[in-house]
Amino acid sequence: MLRKITCPFRMPCSVLLLLLLTPPIAHAHVVKTYDGEEVRCETVTYGHDELLLDGNTAIPRERVKEIFFEMPKIAPAVSEQTKEIPQDIQEILKQAQEQARKYPDADGIVLLDDGEYVLNEDGTNVYRYHFRGLILKEEKKKEWSDQSVHFDEKRERMKLVWARTIRPTGEVLPLDPATVTITDPAGGGVSFGKGKIFSYTLPETDVGCIVEYLYEREEFDPFDKEMFFPRFYFQAYEPVRRSRMTVTIPKTKTLNYKAYRMPEGKGTPRIISGESAITYVWELTDVEPLIPEPSMPPYSAVVPSVEASLFKSWDYIFDWLTRLQERRIQVTPEIEQAVREITADAADQEEKVARIYHFIQQYIRYISIKGSIGSGWSGHEAFYTLQNKYGDCIDKSILFTTMLNVIGVKSEPIIILTNRAGVADRSIPSMRGNHAITLVHLNGRDFYLDATSTSHRYPAFRADDHGVTTINALRREIGFIDLPKPEQNRRTYTLSVRILPNGDAETEYASAYVGDYEARVRGFYMVRKESDHERMLANMVSSYSPDATLKHYHLDNVYDISKPFSMHLSYTLRDYVVEAGDLRIFAIPGAEMDFPEVTLPERKYDIAYDTGFEMIHDVTITVPETYRVKYLPPEISLKTSYATYSASYTAKNDTTLVFHDDFRRTKRVVPVRDYVEYKTFLQKVSKYSKEQLFFSVE
Repeated sequence: MLRKITCPFRMPCSVLLLLLLTPPIAHAHVVKTYDGEEVRCETVTYGHDELLLDGNTAIPRERVKEIFFEMPKIAPAVSEQTKEIPQDIQEILKQAQEQARKYPDADGIVLLDDGEYVLNEDGTNVYRYHFRGLILKEEKKKEWSDQSVHFDEKRERMKLVWARTIRPTGEVLPLDPATVTITDPAGGGVSFGKGKIFSYTLPETDVGCIVEYLYEREEFDPFDKEMFFPRFYFQAYEPVRRSRMTVTIPKTKTLNYKAYRMPEGKGTPRIISGESAITYVWELTDVEPLIPEPSMPPYSAVVPSVEASLFKSWDYIFDWLTRLQERRIQVTPEIEQAVREITADAADQEEKVARIYHFIQQYIRYISIKGSIGSGWSGHEAFYTLQNKYGDCIDKSILFTTMLNVIGVKSEPIIILTNRAGVADRSIPSMRGNHAITLVHLNGRDFYLDATSTSHRYPAFRADDHGVTTINALRREIGFIDLPKPEQNRRTYTLSVRILPNGDAETEYASAYVGDYEARVRGFYMVRKESDHERMLANMVSSYSPDATLKHYHLDNVYDISKPFSMHLSYTLRDYVVEAGDLRIFAIPGAEMDFPEVTLPERKYDIAYDTGFEMIHDVTITVPETYRVKYLPPEISLKTSYATYSASYTAKNDTTLVFHDDFRRTKRVVPVRDYVEYKTFLQKVSKYSKEQLFFSVE
């Protein structure tokens, strides 16, 4: 059969790879050029910038339009050159060639993705990872050539068993063990954990090469010999030929596991029983690449995966965390004094909680210094964090809980996995989490606060904490954080637009915020120089019309997070009204809505937002006395299970119109099954938001 390769600008890397990997073979090939020439040949060899046909005819690469390869129905005869290549390398090259043909547009192909966990009887454990990848494009070269692994040198040992680069010719370039480095983590950030960086670079990699390595991480001094939590993901952004997870444990232990999104029949492991150990194997082959979609869930929430634990219940983890946390939540005279000063003259308990919340946000800098798994999961002593005026999420949560104890308010530190990091259903007890917040019990209410932020006004907290499961060790509970109501994350835009006879639009703009969105906008201006505020706001106004002038602006409470943040602008949009004969056409500045998450005709993955929200526009439009309304968009009301939208235009008198709309999204995740319905809804909202008003002029 003939296989056609089209080269619109340059030869695809996958085609070049096939030429490199395949020895010259005697078949009828056809090379077509952009100027219409057709050359038939038996061999095609790729040079630096040209193709060599039958060993003597050179064609510049940029002339090549199409190549028709006759693909043999059986494997080609082994050349003398191939005979010199070891059998295992021949098999690898053959597999690479097959995969390159199958995925001609891929940046790279994962030929082998093999993770092995081994738990020993004494609680020590080893993780081995074996990777083999085919580089098809330049951008993949650095990613796969430069490797680094963080490890705790006090508890773990790293070993590079071997690493090599395989050239398309079959030449093998082993990595020199002397080039492996162990260094301190790069400074300059906010995290200063104990550990080292184990690094190495595969030699002389290039497009068409295969990189392969096997490293081993041995935990010779585990922080707790009962804690063993294997987890593995079976998909990548590149095609994966073979992905395997192996877990071996002593027969005296029991492995509890759960498979997520595995193909039918693949979630159950193959079990191999030995004399003293038992091995579990999960394996997938020919896994299609993960193709990103707008607003999709995080990687770990969409790919096939398996997680495992030695625990069937949460009791052991609850006990372990409780011991650590209780030792750190200790009120000292210094903490009592600080709380008295912070809450002096507060009207009630609610205001005291708010003041402590804002104090920790703004006066305890986020810096993470971790010397052990204990401090990583339960923080430092509250006094230590207050004294040093810095800490990370768990340090802040421990301090917050301790300070709330002083005023008699119950609370607990909470471990979560943020919604941008994945989904933890907690059916398998493990230490899976990346963040810590606080659960507060006040006046019969239970609610969450996150003191890690620097701009959230009480009682708002970060949106990536919403809609996730929680680990509350002190109360021995697995919980869930519900989404705040849309009105608790509201943005309201109030405009007064006066249209002048010359078509200018004089506009007074005010925006008010509640919840996480307020924190985001406030935080945006907090971290920027005040001298830059005017320029940024002028740019915003210019986005409504290129001929715009910002006349005045004021930002309320940028740095005082205990008070509402708001913006007030005054600007002119010159020649904003469009003239079309006797008609005048007007659209509300800044009211248009677009939704990139529904641009695809269909989706494979859910839409995942951080949280719900509400957005309101209240607009008063004053027109000249000579204007007469010809067309106002009709009132609209739309509803789905995930969001609602309503909007209307009302004529108050001959020269005054009022527009009001209200968009509310109540859910964080829109499943694929409802995508078409949701897309239709958002398209209608977007279309309405771009409706124009038409006036005649007398």
